Amino acid sequence: MTDKAVCLRRIEKADIWQLWEWHSIDSLYLFGEFDTTLSFDFLIDNFENYFNGHKDFVIEDNKNKIIGVCSFHNFFFENRTCDLSIRFKEDDIKKNVLLNILQHIIGLLFDEMNIRKITTKLVEGTAFELEILKEVGFCLEGVLREHIYKNGSYFDTLVFSLIKRIN
Repeated sequence: MTDKAVCLRRIEKADIWQLWEWHSIDSLYLFGEFDTTLSFDFLIDNFENYFNGHKDFVIEDNKNKIIGVCSFHNFFFENRTCDLSIRFKEDDIKKNVLLNILQHIIGLLFDEMNIRKITTKLVEGTAFELEILKEVGFCLEGVLREHIYKNGSYFDTLVFSLIKRIN
């Protein structure tokens, strides 16, 4: 996907360092499928195995600077559902750019991949992303209470979904 302001491209091994740096930032909870012993070396050594099974992308601005990451996973084609993970560094992105990116991704999943329902999760306290999700129509489905442990505290995970409506 390309746009005047952004580009969505597959994650390359050279991107792992940037993603690893973001892993420790509270608002960018990445690599959530692994346990807390995850290391940078593990990601490098297992790059092909991990990223082959996912549809993972970095989001770059028009200067080729990585401003976010996006993944599609848990596709259930019989049910026409999938999970979407999308994270940004707030300092590096404007609301209208994020809305544009999310609308493109939703269009890709609904129109080109024939998905009917998209589910995504946010760690509580990510007000910027919460506002964007609600603006494009995602609804809160539930709360996974005290689901994430970061910086000595437990945080809830909010589960949202968007269902394709046919008029």
